[in-house]
Amino acid sequence: MHADAADGSTPARSAEELAARADARELLPYVLGWRMPAAWWDEVEEIIEAMAAAVRSGDIGGLRDAVDDLSLIDPVRSATRIEHADPPENLKYRVNRLIDDLGKDSGDSTDDPDPGRGKRG
Repeated sequence: MHADAADGSTPARSAEELAARADARELLPYVLGWRMPAAWWDEVEEIIEAMAAAVRSGDIGGLRDAVDDLSLIDPVRSATRIEHADPPENLKYRVNRLIDDLGKDSGDSTDDPDPGRGKRG
């Protein structure tokens, strides 16, 4: 996802990569506050896995696609007669881990002290 730095220090990241990482880091904390039908969480978990794989492999396009897919899931639009559930515990861990991974070497010192702060607005 990034080119080697000429001086051997931490590799520089492209503007495209930084933007994709920033978008992911902005969206992910909201997932922890979502309430939606339990069956929807399977799709969210698949998207989170795709996002994590893209980060690990340096696939900027894959990261962007996963962010776009995740942003299309809108628990507010779910039917009110369906019982809603909080995110599964294992997903909470994976989302928080991914947020940390996205923040590594990003040069962004504005880490949110409360990544599970609430619902997406």
